Amino acid sequence: MIPFLAKRFPDIQFIMVQGNRPQYQHLWLEESPKNLKMYYQVPHHELAELMRSWHVLICGSKWETGATYVKEAMASGVPVIAPKVAALSEVASSQILLEDLKWEKSTKEPKVLMWSEESKERFGLALDELLRDRRGYKKLVSNSLEESKKSSPENIAKLWFDFMYKCRDLKDV
Repeated sequence: MIPFLAKRFPDIQFIMVQGNRPQYQHLWLEESPKNLKMYYQVPHHELAELMRSWHVLICGSKWETGATYVKEAMASGVPVIAPKVAALSEVASSQILLEDLKWEKSTKEPKVLMWSEESKERFGLALDELLRDRRGYKKLVSNSLEESKKSSPENIAKLWFDFMYKCRDLKDV
């Protein structure tokens, strides 16, 4: 998704952060646009500083189970544009979540799914609208900070312990 957006918005600097170099990167990044920087294996203490420099997080994930990085970005006051899939609707309900996106098999590697052109265009339209709407942007920043409070360590620990107690209680039944 990010390489597509970098080509569409050549005056904006894009950053992609990956744990490891993706196995199928050659399918979606044939040539890197000049306004796209790629980072791999960024130490967590450096990632926080990098994340605070962002104006928006664009999550191009097709499925997301935990979305920790989305929570971290929101806690940094970074608005999010993402597909409405899996955990994202729970983690970032106050953000721009795109519904009914589609993907298709890669023509070069059929077992790999790629975003459809229509879906990429919807991400582009969402980013364009966010860039034009200063009031909406500020509202998303405020919402991201507020919603991120649900992911405080105390809240997460309580939910986890409640779950563990429930599992233990079920075992005794």
